[in-house]
Amino acid sequence: MKKNFLLTVIFLFLMSFGLTGCAFFEVRDRVEESDEDARERDEEESEEEEEEEEEEAEEAEEEADIEDEFEFYTYSSGSDSVKESFIIYQYRGDLYFASYYFNCGDGYSETCSLSNAQEEAFYRILEEEMEERPEEEDEEAREGAHEVGACVCLDGEMMGIYPIDISETELPFMDVFDMNIQELENIPFEDMDLIRATNTWQNNPFNIDYYAYNYMLEQQIESRISQELVSMTVGEVGEEDYILQAETESGEIHEFTVTIWGYVTE
Repeated sequence: MKKNFLLTVIFLFLMSFGLTGCAFFEVRDRVEESDEDARERDEEESEEEEEEEEEEAEEAEEEADIEDEFEFYTYSSGSDSVKESFIIYQYRGDLYFASYYFNCGDGYSETCSLSNAQEEAFYRILEEEMEERPEEEDEEAREGAHEVGACVCLDGEMMGIYPIDISETELPFMDVFDMNIQELENIPFEDMDLIRATNTWQNNPFNIDYYAYNYMLEQQIESRISQELVSMTVGEVGEEDYILQAETESGEIHEFTVTIWGYVTE
């Protein structure tokens, strides 16, 4: 009787140990599987984060490349008798804008610097246009650059592209047919040929006539010094800018640095 009782106790003990052991190994296996799943998820998330960071870095690099390599963008539309055009160009790290309108013999020009917001908008629009245009259209754009009337220069390479929409930049570019362009009265400015002889002027499809350019300079300077000018003389000429000496009615001489495309910087 005692022997049977002992055997029963031993049997129950072994059964209990066996079940506990099975449960232990099952829990251990589940923990190991859970840890492995967690590692796989972490690895996948890490890979996704790395891919996103790489994409962001590539986008930032492309944007930086355009900004670093950008020299100018020009647009023109019209004929020999009626024309509207503009240029956005880089000067000492900043962007500047100049426009030219011509209607039946009379021309008019305006210029301004771009704000940070305008620069960001312009670069974004330009980058989108250059990325989204299909490759097969590139040759067509180059072949028809004069007809399309738009080109961009990056790191010394000028290429024809389709005109971009700069309306988001809010730059003061107008429709020539909405303007009342009149004959301009100019003060003497005999040194225009020195500016036109620069490589910057010679190698650019954008152009401004003598009277419109002269008037644009005169208006900028007179608004700054609040005096009327009687003459303007060009001093030292570089490839990006030149020195301009302006004489007032009282005989005062004011000296300014002017970009080749007519923005009075200082």
